[in-house]
Amino acid sequence: MPDIQSPANKLLSLRGGMRPDDVLASYADSGCALTIRPLENQVGKEGRPAILVEGDSKALLFLADLILAQATDPLDCGIEISPDGPGSIFLTSETQYGVYVHLLPCSNGAERNASFGT
Repeated sequence: MPDIQSPANKLLSLRGGMRPDDVLASYADSGCALTIRPLENQVGKEGRPAILVEGDSKALLFLADLILAQATDPLDCGIEISPDGPGSIFLTSETQYGVYVHLLPCSNGAERNASFGT
């Protein structure tokens, strides 16, 4: 596997033919981990509550690769990493939320998947 820590390396998913499961397998032994949690809303700050996605360069490249691979996956419309389930090795113990990346239109023909509340 190439040195994914090097900023000179391109995203793995841009090399073509990578599905989301391939990205998970490629990064499985990398030690990268994201933290996903609510961003504390500070008094006097403008805007709505936000979710913080935090990680080192390697972890953010992993997330970018996962999203890009899902955007071009011809076989499935969604991939999930969850703190208590699949993909948990890519999340820190401080993580409060998982991530579900869903490509529209849904592969089952629906515009939106009601089970995700969207």
